[in-house]
Amino acid sequence: MADKHFQLKVITPGKTVFDQQIDFMIVRTADGDMGILHGHEPCSVTLDFGVLRAFEQKRQTAVFAVLGGFATVRGNQVVVLTAFAEPPDQVEAALAAIEKERAENRIHEQKLDLEVHRAESALRRTLVQMDIGTYSLLKGNEEKQGSGSDEEG
Repeated sequence: MADKHFQLKVITPGKTVFDQQIDFMIVRTADGDMGILHGHEPCSVTLDFGVLRAFEQKRQTAVFAVLGGFATVRGNQVVVLTAFAEPPDQVEAALAAIEKERAENRIHEQKLDLEVHRAESALRRTLVQMDIGTYSLLKGNEEKQGSGSDEEG
């Protein structure tokens, strides 16, 4: 009997989440759920947010929450590239870590915005000081000119 398995690789930017032989999988694509068996026609599909399920001997062996990405079927290999793939028991913690990182980035960006605002304010003050300094010089000249005319009269 021929081998009915294929290699499934689920890869995120940070790690390879899954790399095993399976005999069936279901994944959520942009067009709906797609089942893949050994010998599937070569294709590439866009993934939607959903669940990827891998089966071995008619038993579900792996489940991952997947937040978009791409899947390529070629020969006896399926490669899933996604920004996020976590098993159900780790989804909440992983999403919390992502949200924490985003919040920290927003705080850092706000600090940078505050620093830029402060630098812009300092530049404006300096420009005003330079501009007002010109008026002080003019006023000093007018007083000198004015005091000379008072002595004559």
